Amino acid sequence: GCGDSYVAAQAAIPAFKKFAGKFGSNFSYGRAIEVARYLPFEEKQSPYTLVVGVSCSGGPARVQEVLRRANHYGCMTLAVTNNPDSPAAQEAKRSLIVNTPAFPNASPGLRNYYASLVGLYLLAASLGEATGCSAPGAVDGMADAIAAYTAAYEPLLAGYDEQMFRLAQSWKEFKAYDFIGDDIQFCTAFFTAAKIVEVAGGMTFTDDSEDWCHVGFFQKEPHRIGTTVVADRTANDRSRIGETIKQAAGIGRPVLLVANGGR
Repeated sequence: GCGDSYVAAQAAIPAFKKFAGKFGSNFSYGRAIEVARYLPFEEKQSPYTLVVGVSCSGGPARVQEVLRRANHYGCMTLAVTNNPDSPAAQEAKRSLIVNTPAFPNASPGLRNYYASLVGLYLLAASLGEATGCSAPGAVDGMADAIAAYTAAYEPLLAGYDEQMFRLAQSWKEFKAYDFIGDDIQFCTAFFTAAKIVEVAGGMTFTDDSEDWCHVGFFQKEPHRIGTTVVADRTANDRSRIGETIKQAAGIGRPVLLVANGGR
């Protein structure tokens, strides 16, 4: 995929490994422009290779090029899109239509990213159930879990909105914004940085916690760089995330932690 769709693909890889990877299948993601030009498709493996093009609109030429090249080498191709009449859907041998409803304010593309994630995660569960890697009912179980998880945030959104608006008032004049995360949380950081550009036109950077300590640490005027760290309390990077936050705060960076644990 491109843009949001690229990080949606990246964020879905752990689900494919968990639900459908029991027999050693290989799952990877890539930038569309690189896959369309350089990714080697082995002739003997092509009939056993699924290439998924992710695009809500189905319009980007790069995604269409990926699917066309994969078709040329004999791969199975699938478009995950919201537009069944799009070039990507027409190019692919199969389509998964995510059916995102229309909304009066379609930008920034928050719902599109969510729909791509849901479609990819349910595809992972479907593959797992079809191949016997996951128990029967995996798809319905995941769908119910996603719905319940999403609904659990409804009573919290008003509080988030108020808290973040207050923060935005004090951060709005910063020269740049850093977003830091590891593994799947890197996808969240990347996506959020892209939304800041789309909505406010701000200069943004995305990095992982290790690389930031080696490079991002040295940017000038740290007090004018809003720094958001995305963390998972169950992940193995907790110690490094803690060190990164301490480093950023220590040089005067304004820091926001977004995490699923307590303070």
